[in-house]
Amino acid sequence: MTVILALDNVKVSYGSEKVLRGLTCSWSGGDVCLVLGANGGGKSTLLRTSAGLSTPDSGTVTLLDDSFRIGHLGHASFLYLNFSVLENLSFYASLAKLNVDLKEELERWDLKKVAHKKVRELSKGTQARAGLCRSMLHRPNMLLLDEPTASLDEHGVVLLGHNISLLRERVHHCAIAIATHDISRVSSLATRALVIEGGVVRADTATGDIPLEVAIEEYKRHNR
Repeated sequence: MTVILALDNVKVSYGSEKVLRGLTCSWSGGDVCLVLGANGGGKSTLLRTSAGLSTPDSGTVTLLDDSFRIGHLGHASFLYLNFSVLENLSFYASLAKLNVDLKEELERWDLKKVAHKKVRELSKGTQARAGLCRSMLHRPNMLLLDEPTASLDEHGVVLLGHNISLLRERVHHCAIAIATHDISRVSSLATRALVIEGGVVRADTATGDIPLEVAIEEYKRHNR
C-alpha cells in the first residue's frame, strides 16, 4: 500500500517530560488503524505530530505529497462556541476554499435540526458529531481521530462508521488513524492496530505476523 505519511525516529518532549522517544511508523492508504495504548503512552502526541500540530524535537515527519489533505480531531472540537453549527462549517469551508454541499454534510451527521443553534447550546455528543463533520469536510487523505467515540451514543457511533466508509469510497486510498480506549465500538472498522507504549511502537499488525483480531485481544487481556 502507498505510504501517505511517515514518522522516522521522532522524539517529542513537553518540558522535561519525554513523550515520544524515537518513534517510527507510517500511515498507508487503505489503513483504518486503531492506535492503542495506556494513558500517557503518547497516542495523542503521535496524532498531533502527524497532523503537524506538535513539532518534533528530532526525527522527521514526511507527507508523501504536499497536495494531500490532513484532517484531525482531538479532544476539543475546534468549533467556535458562539457560532452556529452551520456558521462553523461555512467558515471552515470558506477558509479551505471548499465547494461542498453543507446541507448534505449536515444530513449525513444528523445535524440538520441543530444547524442554526450555537455550538455552546448543544450536548457534548452533538458537539462531537459537529466536530467530526468539520474534520472530514475537506475529504482528507489522512484522517487522525483522537477518542472520537468518547461522547457519542450508539447512533453517533453508527454515523461515524458510515461516514468513515463513505470517506474511504470518496478518497481513494485514504489513511485513517483512530486513537481509542473504546475498542469494542470501533474494532469492526479496523484493518490494522498499532500499540504505543512509553512513547515507542510496541506492536504493529502492518509489519508483524500477528493478525488484527489476535493483537486486539492480546492488548485487551494485558490492559484490563
